[in-house]
Amino acid sequence: MNEKSKIKEQQRIEVVNQYLKGLHIIDICTTYGCSRGWFYKWYNRYKTADPEWFKEKSRAPLKVTHKTDIKMEQTIIDTREKLMKTPYAQYGPQAISYAISKTGITPPPVWTISRVVNRNHLIRKKSITYLPKGNVYPYSYVLCHQLDLIGPRYLLSKTRFYFHTIICCDTHIAGAFVLDNQKTTSVCNCLVKS
Repeated sequence: MNEKSKIKEQQRIEVVNQYLKGLHIIDICTTYGCSRGWFYKWYNRYKTADPEWFKEKSRAPLKVTHKTDIKMEQTIIDTREKLMKTPYAQYGPQAISYAISKTGITPPPVWTISRVVNRNHLIRKKSITYLPKGNVYPYSYVLCHQLDLIGPRYLLSKTRFYFHTIICCDTHIAGAFVLDNQKTTSVCNCLVKS
């Protein structure tokens, strides 16, 4: 128990003792800086004759209304393990939901499946992180390019033209050229320029 909660418990005991000595509730509330509702809460707990009346009780609900059925939870776990053993299979919450629905059972929502997987510690974490080898690769504008020809497009004067676009996948440097045709020589000239 931390020091702060001990001080609060001591204050509750003092407030009730002051009232039992005959001090008025208004004076007690003014002195200790508390409300009448707070005072009556602790005084009513004192009257229960519980030896630990001054201690804070858990506020967690006694009954969980929408708890996942134990049978469904086991189905989720079994389906997850089965999917993990299947080569190249996905085994996330959506894949589990789909696999359960294929058996004819209505699966719970995807977020519920995710919670069940987390609660049962079935999350697969990558054990090995990538460590660079120290090699410096020559990242320049020559590794991988994506090329596209767009068109034909027409201006108001009925002139036909094409767009030749190119982007480097590594550096994301892009280029766009306007061509009046899509001949190989025109495209090659644009590649040389880029």
